[in-house]
Amino acid sequence: MNPRWIVPVFLGPLVTSCAVGPKYMPPQSPMPPSWHAVSATAGTFDRSTIERWWTAFQDPLLDDLVVRAIDGNLGWSSCAGGENQTKTAAVLAGTRLG
Repeated sequence: MNPRWIVPVFLGPLVTSCAVGPKYMPPQSPMPPSWHAVSATAGTFDRSTIERWWTAFQDPLLDDLVVRAIDGNLGWSSCAGGENQTKTAAVLAGTRLG
């Protein structure tokens, strides 16, 4: 079995895939003038609106899911408590954690 065929088979497509063509010009996409101007309200926001952004969808199911997720999120304090429980259980079992 001669492995010399491997180089042209794999290198050929790799080299030719980079070819775009002669004098390639990217397409021009004109932007509406309103996209270039900064609006008067740019950079300002109401914090209460940002904290409850999902209510803009006016979907009761989404509202319920978010409320359930927030209520079920115990935060970092529960993680620390779980670590202490793990260490205590390991000590009681007679093992040592690093």
